[in-house]
Amino acid sequence: MLKRGILNSELNRRLSLLGHTDLTFIVDAGMPLPVSDTVVDLALVAGVPTFSDVYAAVTGALEVEGATVASEAKGHEASQLWAGLECPVQEVSHEALKAMLGRAKLIVRTGECTPYANIALRSGVPF
Repeated sequence: MLKRGILNSELNRRLSLLGHTDLTFIVDAGMPLPVSDTVVDLALVAGVPTFSDVYAAVTGALEVEGATVASEAKGHEASQLWAGLECPVQEVSHEALKAMLGRAKLIVRTGECTPYANIALRSGVPF
């Protein structure tokens, strides 16, 4: 049994399959998701798990070289959720961010109910 890190076996497996430049989304409970095997749905009830908890776990395991967020998040509570990310962060419209879901290798749905609490993370390499 794992001592630490991501215990959800499906999420752990999917993260281990990512390569350089692959997109991983962490999204709120309201994001319209494609019917796809790229989705790992962690949402239990409204607010559980939080975006922050999932974001911390995923970014703790994943090398991130860039991120994309909705420009509409600026000035909203959601923009504080990814504060401190140490990579370039691009802003696009919320509609453009949703359109990017089709290119995702992994989409992780949280129980977060904060508007615009969605981010696309581009995998980097740790060497």
